[in-house]
Amino acid sequence: MLFSEAIRLGSMLKPQGKGLLSSFPDHAKTCAMGAAAEAVGVTECAHYSLGNIFPVLKEEISHPEQEGIKCKVSWAIWQLNDMYDWSRERIADWVEEIERDTARRRESVNEAVESK
Repeated sequence: MLFSEAIRLGSMLKPQGKGLLSSFPDHAKTCAMGAAAEAVGVTECAHYSLGNIFPVLKEEISHPEQEGIKCKVSWAIWQLNDMYDWSRERIADWVEEIERDTARRRESVNEAVESK
């Protein structure tokens, strides 16, 4: 499963929240990261665990809302959810673009290696 898919799946479980992976006190809402965590069954230290499951979260990118700022995908997701009020579906679409670009780069490298 791709991280973008996990966000979409988890988004069907609860409404969107801000501030924490699951909004306290009753965990009735989830942010984009929390939605993905729920979708894959991660409950402990979700931020760190998700980075191990989904390497895309560790990629460095240009922040989509802050020109000239580079950051990890995970950091941007937190900001897009909590500070820029992006829907989890919009965040998933943005992450999907990154996942596609990563896959294309991997294919290009593999083709270059195979042609030698």
